Amino acid sequence: MLNKKILDRDKLYLVAISGGADSVALLMMMLDEGYRVEAVHCNFHLRGEEADRDEAFVAGLCERFGVALHRVHFDTRGYAALHKLSIETAARDLRYGYFERLREDIGAEAIVVAHHRDDNVETVLMNLVRGTGLKGLAGIRPVNGRVIRPLLDMTREDIEAYIYKRGESFVTDSTNLETDATRNKYRLEVIPALKEINPSVARAIDTTARHLQDADEIVEWALEKMKADVMEEGDDGVVRIDTTLLRQLPAPRYVLFEICRQYGFLPQQSNVVWAMMEHGEKGKTVASTEYEMASEHNLLLVARKEEMPQPVRMPIEGLYVMNGRRLRIELKKGGLSRRKDSDVSSRGPPVEKRRPLRSVWYAWNKTGKRLSYRLQTKLFPTSPTTGGGRRYRTHRMARGRENEREMQSGGENRDCDSVNNGIKKN
Repeated sequence: MLNKKILDRDKLYLVAISGGADSVALLMMMLDEGYRVEAVHCNFHLRGEEADRDEAFVAGLCERFGVALHRVHFDTRGYAALHKLSIETAARDLRYGYFERLREDIGAEAIVVAHHRDDNVETVLMNLVRGTGLKGLAGIRPVNGRVIRPLLDMTREDIEAYIYKRGESFVTDSTNLETDATRNKYRLEVIPALKEINPSVARAIDTTARHLQDADEIVEWALEKMKADVMEEGDDGVVRIDTTLLRQLPAPRYVLFEICRQYGFLPQQSNVVWAMMEHGEKGKTVASTEYEMASEHNLLLVARKEEMPQPVRMPIEGLYVMNGRRLRIELKKGGLSRRKDSDVSSRGPPVEKRRPLRSVWYAWNKTGKRLSYRLQTKLFPTSPTTGGGRRYRTHRMARGRENEREMQSGGENRDCDSVNNGIKKN
């Protein structure tokens, strides 16, 4: 049943509910045990009318239970294409990003999700097949930061039996019955095949993963000591890794793997770095999203990439995070007729009095630092010119103040009410 050891009756929890049996059972159990909860539902706009059906079901369920419900809509396909992600990865990023911001807004202790033992088994097998370290083989943890999973001791059959016993209904995601998605292949094909060899294979894999979680805690403790012995950060912000000392450690290749993972490098890149060490190659560089690692004489150097102006595509309004900086894009309908010069930084161009425009985009950097990104104008529906023959204008953002960019077009107004990137609108 519910793992009460990771819950506190005095705290508020945000329960993620899709309408499926797992999340419906989780919400009911939390309410039965007297926990204070609010619910959140995501519509990823991937399944057409079925997704709308799920949202309507969840709304009715929460109304019947007297639970506050937060709803959010995502343009998942657009986000996946924009960031070159799979649909599954894009949905996960959008979902958990929004959950965390909402959790902070409502003052909840944690986000509660309905992963169960069968989910953990699928995750372990997926990680094993594509290649992973100890953490991947340890599977899903009951507590991971602000995300908790109190149903990991229950199987899918246990949950459905609980639902039927209570006489409660739920919805079924038809895509869970298809073998297109990778996880569904494991659920519908791989695990049933393994059960022909060992009927208790799911329990065996789950037990092994729990042992590995304990082992991982011991390894983490030892790794921190080892990394402290071979790594040193200078005043210039560059981390220097002594490869001579690294080779003397037990399992030096695994230590390097964990160091690389810390800075966002892929497992394949860790292998490349190891080869650079073994062959004494100098001056070679590998790069992760935020860091670069270079080989020098008996050293590996790790530093943040230089911040270069990059074209950024932002097709929907909301809050974006790029290189640790927060950027808000907000669409105002109806436009402006006048803005005062004081509304923008003194280094920005003056804003002239002009007739109302059909769409106005604002962008500003909340940290107050300079932001050098550019919005690609071709993404926005604009006409070649605005009224009076004026061409599309972009105001540069000033340095070191509240930065603001105003982009105005006479084109068709983009309606973002039904689509956002998972950020609660202000």
